[in-house]
Amino acid sequence: MDGIRARTSKKDAESRIEEVRKAASEDLLKWIEKDGAMLSRETSGCLVLAEVMWYAKGGQSLVFLDFKVLAQLTPNKFP
Repeated sequence: MDGIRARTSKKDAESRIEEVRKAASEDLLKWIEKDGAMLSRETSGCLVLAEVMWYAKGGQSLVFLDFKVLAQLTPNKFP
């Protein structure tokens, strides 16, 4: 933990990380459901998909669903 956070934060780092994860997860998962196919076209987008599905609260439930859908897409079906 950095020196400033140690002096100013009342909560430990893990508690703060969990709060941020919980607050951001719902919107991130909605974004992936909406734009996941587009994100999967680029390497960096795939990394974002994987990170959100791995770390977001509830993201693990999307892993098999989204990859199953993405596996059915062929390059000529992308807009």
